Amino acid sequence: MAFYIPTRKLDDWRKLLASPRKQWKPGRSAKLCAETWSTANGFPNEVREALNDSKIELFMDLEFLMGFPEFQVNLPPSGHASQNDIWIMARSTKINELVSITVECKVDESFGKPVREWLGKKPSGKPKRLEYICKRLGINSDEAQDIRYQLLHRTVSSLEMSDKLCCRNALMMVNSFSEDDAGFDDYSKFCDLLGCKAEINRIVKTTRQSGRNLFLGWVKIECVPSK
Repeated sequence: MAFYIPTRKLDDWRKLLASPRKQWKPGRSAKLCAETWSTANGFPNEVREALNDSKIELFMDLEFLMGFPEFQVNLPPSGHASQNDIWIMARSTKINELVSITVECKVDESFGKPVREWLGKKPSGKPKRLEYICKRLGINSDEAQDIRYQLLHRTVSSLEMSDKLCCRNALMMVNSFSEDDAGFDDYSKFCDLLGCKAEINRIVKTTRQSGRNLFLGWVKIECVPSK
């Protein structure tokens, strides 16, 4: 069990990072994420526009209830928790349903290693972790071999939290601060696997059987980084 203290300044976000000294740098994703979301009073403008433009009733006029920076979600059977840049609990004002949202912020950083490299050759608990993740997403491990691992466990994090909330809806959203959409090809490949077509500044619904209404999104954020 954990108790969460509200963030009141940027330094509160920095302290939550896995490696504050290494990750907290001007123009990099961790600091840009904090700068963008901490001053947004809810959803940043670009995110709000993408949600409304989705034409999906669930996301139109979505209400931001609460957000948790650097939120860790434990995934079975064991191993490191998935540390999400932000996890958000939101509510549809149109159909009165909750939505679990994980946000992954990127500049030009990768989404981690492809699964086949992440697994490695040494005996470990990774195959069982992968088996669980794939089951949640309605795919098999062979299909996931060329997918970047971070995309998989960030998405399952949102599903896991939707379970805890007893809600039917989960969204994994990438916030890109990259002018040339670095990493979009990897995201697009992931969308293809889950049966949807990736678009920039668009929320799309997956068609694989995950036990929830599962959505993916890529939103470009215009941000002037601090020095």
